[in-house]
Amino acid sequence: MNQILIALAAGAVAGFLDCIPMIMKKLDPMFILSAFFMWLVSGIFIHKAAIFSSPWQNGICVAGMVFLPLLFLIVRMDKAALPQIIAATVFLGALIGLAEGLLLG
Repeated sequence: MNQILIALAAGAVAGFLDCIPMIMKKLDPMFILSAFFMWLVSGIFIHKAAIFSSPWQNGICVAGMVFLPLLFLIVRMDKAALPQIIAATVFLGALIGLAEGLLLG
């Protein structure tokens, strides 16, 4: 149970970091909630998945897979935001993977 709480906390931190620019841009609250919950769920999936032996690579891979369905909506709404969102997904996915690798071994 403690490991799940740590995974949720790592996802919540990533979600908070991802949502700060969205709040500053005054985006729709549903977009902000969607991003936050994507990271919350990603925290658990990254913890449970074992695709790569390296935690940061595992984090990037899982975050990318969780993000993939949202990619199509973002392309439809704002193509210009895509590079920034992909960079944030890679960075935060690696960050969650590293944090969980250090904290949960």
